[in-house]
Amino acid sequence: MNVYDQAHALARNLRQHPDVIAMRDAKAKVDADPQAKSMLDNFLQKSMQLQLQELSGKSVDEAEQEQLKKLSEIVFLHADIRAFQEQSMRVERLLQDIYGIITRAVQPEEA
Repeated sequence: MNVYDQAHALARNLRQHPDVIAMRDAKAKVDADPQAKSMLDNFLQKSMQLQLQELSGKSVDEAEQEQLKKLSEIVFLHADIRAFQEQSMRVERLLQDIYGIITRAVQPEEA
């Protein structure tokens, strides 16, 4: 089996992983609620704007950071959004673990 076949097998296994299934289900629940979807989309858009601002070297106003923090507190009070966020974090940890395993496989061996 070549590495591409193994990568496709990994992708199939990930699609069936309980954390990935739970994340997709949680996202579908958020998407089914127009108010929750709007709240999450708005939060993600504002968060992305601030991140892009920081990455471009522009200073981020402390008031903007505080506003985003307050918005996140409000958004994540919504049970479905919080459940989606929690599942997303689990999947992110899973992917980081997998990436770490793959990265170690291609690192030069120490003498």
